[in-house]
Amino acid sequence: MGGFGRLRHRAVLAASARPGLYFGLRRLTGTHDRLCVRRDTDIVIEGFPRSANSTTVTHFRLRQRRPVFIAHHKHHAAQLIRAADWGIPAVALVRAPRDAVVSLLAMLEEARRRRDAGEADPAGGAQREGAGIVGDVLIENGPDFEGALRWWTGFYRPLLPVGGSMVVVPFEQATGDIADVIEAVNARFGTDFRSAETRRSRKRRFGFRSMPNPLRDTVKREMEEALAAALDTDAGLRALAEEAEALHARVLERG
Repeated sequence: MGGFGRLRHRAVLAASARPGLYFGLRRLTGTHDRLCVRRDTDIVIEGFPRSANSTTVTHFRLRQRRPVFIAHHKHHAAQLIRAADWGIPAVALVRAPRDAVVSLLAMLEEARRRRDAGEADPAGGAQREGAGIVGDVLIENGPDFEGALRWWTGFYRPLLPVGGSMVVVPFEQATGDIADVIEAVNARFGTDFRSAETRRSRKRRFGFRSMPNPLRDTVKREMEEALAAALDTDAGLRALAEEAEALHARVLERG
């Protein structure tokens, strides 16, 4: 990540731990939209990119008999912290840091290669939004594992003080039976969200926006190999990865 991109990334992460500042900046920059939490939000569903965000939001919504306002896909802690402050039901999606980082960087690199080749990105705009406000700076000069890991830790560390105010859902559960997630939300918050399958939800496959393809599989293997090599040679990166793994365990315990 270039110098300006790195500074911008860290500034956004710092702001994302302070909802008043974070959402104020969004309003100032015209990026406060319908996906941001507000007083009439029914539920917040948020996680680091590539942590089953689209899968969970889509299948949650499809099982409801009424329109449900869901705040999602901002990929910053402010959404969940504000939900805790306002007493709004919330789900924090958590994927192991190395897996999440590799998947995010592979998605961005696949999209870059397809753009360079003049091809359409099969993941579409919704998945490209997974890069959030950071965008392609994470791969502009090769994969920036440090920047991605700092984003991961910057997302989850601020949640530790409010972890009891949300349902923490591991990636493996989110990509399994969504009914378990919905029932956990109802048990925690006294809500009555519908968990049973509907005709609409049965037609949708989990992960429909991120189905494997040959290029994606190739890029992901390359990212895994590059991360392993970087961890072998970079003590600072290794320490950051270990910090993220320890944080991962703490977040799951708080949930």
